[in-house]
Parts: sequence; structure tokens; C-alpha cells
Amino acid sequence: MRVRHLGARAREIRWRFTHTRRTRGLGAALGRLLAVARRWAFFRGDCFLYALPLAGRVATPPTDSPLTFREVTPADLPLLEKMRSPADALWYGLLLKRGRTGVLAFHADRPVAHGWFTAEVDLEIERTYVPLAPGEIFLFDLFTSPPYRRRGFQRALVRWMLALAGERGFRRALSLVAVDNEPSVRLHESLGFEVVCRFTKARVLGLTRFYFHPNPFGPRGSLIRWM
Repeated sequence: MRVRHLGARAREIRWRFTHTRRTRGLGAALGRLLAVARRWAFFRGDCFLYALPLAGRVATPPTDSPLTFREVTPADLPLLEKMRSPADALWYGLLLKRGRTGVLAFHADRPVAHGWFTAEVDLEIERTYVPLAPGEIFLFDLFTSPPYRRRGFQRALVRWMLALAGERGFRRALSLVAVDNEPSVRLHESLGFEVVCRFTKARVLGLTRFYFHPNPFGPRGSLIRWM
């Protein structure tokens, strides 16, 4: 799994370098590559960990939205590639193989948003760390295409995902939101999510530490590993 993870990351970096060189020039591509190397060597990111009890809080999918929703299948990977990039499509294919649940939102038969959730977080799959208990899910990679933002589409998407998870018997949803991502913070809080704690990811020369503060997970709340 470790080798496959590194291979996927290498393909993603190569694709983004080539794409940037073709669209913005060699200087921009080299600048982006340098930024990737800098983030690998030295990085710190802070998030809020949000939680929402599902029982009695999310009963039905939205009925007041112009969107339609359905779960992602392997046949949808070309749609996701057009929405994001070939590198992201590789990742989504891996998510499906590992049993993660993706949801696509359509507006007038056009895919406009997607999101994912899982009952098991694997560092090499989800690219982050949250120790889930039985009955919990983790929401991640919530995305709305730029032309369709600020229209309530992501709110409707998340409501549908939460309803789907509730129907499957899950009791609580967790989500990480960057502290400076104000739109996502407002979205989560408007849906009833509450902050559990802060989450920090810090990397120095490939050694990455994930930790929660204050730590609600006991010994599971901190992890150090090579990435």
C-alpha cells in the first residue's frame, strides 16, 4: 500500500507540473513544484474538528433543492475528472476500490458538486487522520464547481449525505474544516455541527505529526509517521 500511495502521489505531481507548464508556462510550473517541495519539508495546518449527532438531527434529504443526487460509481470517474483533474480521478478510483462512499449532485443533468464519507480513515487513502469509533463517519473532499458556488448547493449536498448516512445506521458525523475556511465554517455551523476540538497537522522533512487539542481520543489522538 505504501508503494502504491507514493506512486499515486508521484503521478499526481507529474500531471500538475505538466498541466501548469502547458497552461501557464515553465516558470509557473517550476514555482508550483517548489511549493510542493516546501510543503513536504515544512508545513503546518490547523482545522476545527466538527461533530453532528445523526439520530433525530438529520431525518430526510432536502426536498427544496433544484439538485438531484446519486452515489458515485466507477462509471462516474470521467465526470469527476472533468470537474477536478486526472490526478484527482486516480484518487477517487482508489476511494471506490476501498469502499468509500461518494455522492454526486446534478443541476440540469450537469454534475456541479460532490462529497465523500467513510466509516474508516486510512492515512494513505484519505490523506488525513481522524480516529473513528464504531457508528461514526468522516466527511471529506466536499467540492462545488466554481460557477455554482454561493447558491446553497453544497449545503444541500451535505444534507443529502448526512441523510444517507443516517439511513445506514450511523450515529455521528465528523468533519475537519480549516480554521480560515470561513464559508465551510458557516456551512457546518448552520447545519448544527459543533466544534469538538482543534486539529493540527505539522510536517518537518517528511516526518508528520497529527494531533488534536484538547485531545478527546486518548492515545489515539496523536500520531507521528513518515509521509
